[in-house]
Amino acid sequence: MAVLLFNGTLLAQSSKDSTNIDSSSVMVTIFLRPNQDMSVTEIQQQMLENGFWKIFPPEGTEVISWYAVMGLGQIITVRVPAFKLSEFNDALSGAAWGAFTTEVYPAFDYMPVFKDMKGKYR
Repeated sequence: MAVLLFNGTLLAQSSKDSTNIDSSSVMVTIFLRPNQDMSVTEIQQQMLENGFWKIFPPEGTEVISWYAVMGLGQIITVRVPAFKLSEFNDALSGAAWGAFTTEVYPAFDYMPVFKDMKGKYR
């Protein structure tokens, strides 16, 4: 269930969309900020040395989106079964080490709330 509160007032409440993964999974948004002391070639070499493409994302996780954003780096959203969160963290840490600094944020699918709000307040 997604709930939107504004100043303590319930604005929207949506049931979980049947296409969403079950509650035993979490979505994680990752910001990969490139090491500014390295060239793109050096970053790619570090990723290869780290085994980035072999270990990230770990098996059993699902990449929802992956964007390269000019001036920022890469933004990745991954669906992770809760029991794999530690494995996911280890894979990300090892894969990104040296090439990127990482920021990791829990996330949720806001689309059902957005659709509900648009339907109510058109």
